[in-house]
Formats: sequence, C-alpha cells, structure tokens
Amino acid sequence: MKLIYITGASKGLGKALAEAFLKNGHTVIGMSRTNSIEHKNYQHIEIDLSDKDALAGFRFELSDQYEEFILINNAGSLGEVKHIGDWTVTGLSALYQLNVISPIFLTNQFYTAACNSAKVKYVLHIGSGAANSPIDGWAQYCSSKAALHMASQVIEEELKLNSIENFKQRTLSPGVIDTQMQAQIRNLRSNDFSQKERFIAYKSENELASAENLADKIIRNFINLFEQEGSIQYLRNYS
Repeated sequence: MKLIYITGASKGLGKALAEAFLKNGHTVIGMSRTNSIEHKNYQHIEIDLSDKDALAGFRFELSDQYEEFILINNAGSLGEVKHIGDWTVTGLSALYQLNVISPIFLTNQFYTAACNSAKVKYVLHIGSGAANSPIDGWAQYCSSKAALHMASQVIEEELKLNSIENFKQRTLSPGVIDTQMQAQIRNLRSNDFSQKERFIAYKSENELASAENLADKIIRNFINLFEQEGSIQYLRNYS
C-alpha cells in the first residue's frame, strides 16, 4: 500500500487523482482549503497553501507501514490575467506563493521527512505547457510554471550529483483539462487575453480531456514517468 499526499485534492485533477488512488486501495491525504471526498482511506488536511505562515509550519508524517511515499504538487491558480500595467503586488504574491513557493517548499519538506528512509519516494509536480509558451495576459501564470519547471530540473541535477536513487521527482505537463480553470479562461475579457476564442473552441469542439481520464492515465503510467530521461514529461507521450 502506498501513502499519497495530494495538494488541491478537493476538485479537478487533484480530486480525480485522489479518487483513482483510493480505488486502487491506497491511502490518500489531501491538502486543500475544502474537502469533497469521503472515504475510509482518505484524510483531509485543511490548509491554505497561499498562506506562507500556514505552509511554514507544515511537516509530513510518513509511517513505515507503507511501501512507497508519493507527493503530488497539483494545487495551482491561473492568477490575474491582465496585460502589463494592470498587475497588482497582491495578485503576484498570491500566485507565486501557490504556484511556486508552495510546491518547492513542500518538496523540500517531503525530502527532509523521508531522506532517512530506504523506501522509494516520488514527487510529481503538475506543470503546464504554458511554461514554454508566452501567452498574452498570462505573464504571471506562464512565469510561475516556468519557475517550477526550472526548480524541478535543478532538483534532478542535485539528486544525480549526490547519487540519490530512491527519491525521484518529475514535472508533468498534462495538457488541457476540463476543469474550473478552463471555465475561468472562457470567461476572461478579450482585452486581457486575445486567445479567448481558441479556448472556447476547445470546449465546444470537445477537445478538453476529462480530469478522470487523465488521472487514470497518470496512474497507469506513473512509474514510467520517473523512468524516462528528462525532468519534464508530457502526458501526450504516453498511452
């Protein structure tokens, strides 16, 4: 049995992943502001990951009864979608706290908690293709995902440098998913985001993948994601 921590587990891909792992008989601990899952093997930790003070005191509890430990950094936000000149320091701070500082710090805490265990540990960051694609209005989101991607690559180099083979981490770009974030994108002002119609077409032409199908695909290919070369993996490359 595996022990899996998932951030943002109350909705979207995070919830779908939690339910899929539970269906496979594992123990899941969700970390989010709200809870929408009831299961005998599910535990909810109420935490606002955009609150640096709440995050600073968090520690992982990893019991030896589990064969593997997994952390999935899924929580994230689109943030303020605005052209330069309209950004706010409040919006920037909240987005970077959630999208960058939170997953990097949690990875640090997970490593610290598990470093003395001989069991295999996995960290999967849910990234985005936006990290490599400049999209107008998305400067905050694109740059935050790019920061997470680079942190993932640096961590990978450090693990190799120190010959650490039982702590594995990757960033996964899952593609476009039919979640609340996509609904938010379709409701943006065209003045703030010139590609709005393209995202409306994704929905109307049924090009958005369901969170449930993607969660099943991630779990089906989970080990392969960590065995392939490259700290960034794209789900489209897996069957």
